[in-house]
Amino acid sequence: MSSSNTPNISTKAAVESMNSANQPAAGDHPVFVYGALMHPMIVRRAIATENPNLEVAPATLQGYTRLHVANEDYPALVPSNVAREILPGGRLREEDATVRGVLVKGFTKHDLELLDSAEGSKYSRGTVQCTTLAQFMPLSSVHSRQVLGELTSPSDSYTTVTAYAYTWDAPIDQLSPQVWTFAEFLENNVYSWLRKIPPSDSENTCDFRSYDLVLGPVGGEGIILPVTLRGNAIVEAK
Repeated sequence: MSSSNTPNISTKAAVESMNSANQPAAGDHPVFVYGALMHPMIVRRAIATENPNLEVAPATLQGYTRLHVANEDYPALVPSNVAREILPGGRLREEDATVRGVLVKGFTKHDLELLDSAEGSKYSRGTVQCTTLAQFMPLSSVHSRQVLGELTSPSDSYTTVTAYAYTWDAPIDQLSPQVWTFAEFLENNVYSWLRKIPPSDSENTCDFRSYDLVLGPVGGEGIILPVTLRGNAIVEAK
């Protein structure tokens, strides 16, 4: 393990070796998001200024794995060979060597600066090659089920895209030896993130009883069910 105040050189070198030499096209700044920002409401909050040009599509990133950041509810993105160094016995399931995330395109340079600030110094923005699984949809009107739900039919929209992604750039001893899943995040932690959404948001409500959220694990990411809450607890799922 690296010392707590020394950058993890092996992780950084692994990421740099996987980064494409190509950069996103000038004027277009697509970003592959894989944690809390997969939820449309949360990514809209992360960009303080309204950007009507943002579009989203479900996407995958091969050769990377999400691990828990110690004592946090958000993940780190690391190359899968680095994840094997951290996980007990070096055991990594094949499906955990591909990350199901969301590709967001239309970011301005200013938007990227806001994201850089939000991600902080423990993450580094580099380029990756990801694959879209469906057509892009406007972020301003998309519902969570359209980008987070199980894909029920093959798509003719598979496209390889050079995009930015925020990979872990801090010592690996700050990571837990456990794979992070979005379904688990939505079951246990999404409500604390949604409460950070300004009340003026068009999808926001005080008690969150009207939300459709991904709850049950299906295909590794979950299905979407209407829920009823009592306090912070889910008491009914239909």
